[in-house]
Amino acid sequence: MIATLETCPKKESIYFDYIQKFWVSIYDKDIWTSDDAYNDYYDTHLDDFVTPYAVTSPAEDIAETFSEFIFTEEPMDLSKIKDKKVKYFWNFKELVTLRSKIRKNLK
Repeated sequence: MIATLETCPKKESIYFDYIQKFWVSIYDKDIWTSDDAYNDYYDTHLDDFVTPYAVTSPAEDIAETFSEFIFTEEPMDLSKIKDKKVKYFWNFKELVTLRSKIRKNLK
């Protein structure tokens, strides 16, 4: 389990599951040491993150990816990790319902 600086998620949470699926294999404290390190990592992993800011922590990654889930259509091509991350949210009926409500209220 990754205990991040900003939180220690409950094992039953979506956030905990997201970390297990997408961060456990990449979380190395030597990588996350500076803005340059984040930028370098993003530049070499463009297919893994929806924005450069998403690289900075699991919490920012899930937040940026959730925003992408809200504002884009469901990805069909899952050859990129960032699209798998967006698709992940489609597995939760309550989040799909929330997405619909948010999109309806934005119009």
